[in-house]
Amino acid sequence: MLAPRKKLWSTPDTVIAKAIAWVPLQPGDLVGDVGCGD
Repeated sequence: MLAPRKKLWSTPDTVIAKAIAWVPLQPGDLVGDVGCGD
């Protein structure tokens, strides 16, 4: 890890919910999680 720290932070559930509401997903769509890049 390039910037070590004592606690790892996750994306808040409220942000995830807003992102899902913002993107018009349809059945059959694929969603990928690119992660943090480490």
